[in-house]
Amino acid sequence: MSVYASSGHAGSGKRPPGPGLFRRLARRLQMRRPTSSPRTAAGLLTLLSLLGLDGCDPGAPSLSLVGSYFPAWILCSMIGVAVGLAARVALSTTRLAEIAALPLVVCIAIGVIAGVAAWLIFYRG
Repeated sequence: MSVYASSGHAGSGKRPPGPGLFRRLARRLQMRRPTSSPRTAAGLLTLLSLLGLDGCDPGAPSLSLVGSYFPAWILCSMIGVAVGLAARVALSTTRLAEIAALPLVVCIAIGVIAGVAAWLIFYRG
């Protein structure tokens, strides 16, 4: 009979976990002195380069919605997405989507054209 049979690990061949296991894990998890690495230097350089970035200029086109400024380009992109989805519905109902070579590309192009046209119409100034 095995020495470990009485501990419920009969046939497994594994030793039951003992207090030595926890000491070994504690030694492995001990804090080590941080060392300088290229990754750390690159992260620090990235953070330092972000300090020079500003938000929108006060003269940037924006809309005042509920007291906060909303960038105008987001409105134009939402117009483009809506027109692109409407183009998809129109192509599907008229069955032109089956004839078009790449209907997804056509709908995206229509949406981009509509978004740029909205920008030019509203914010050309």
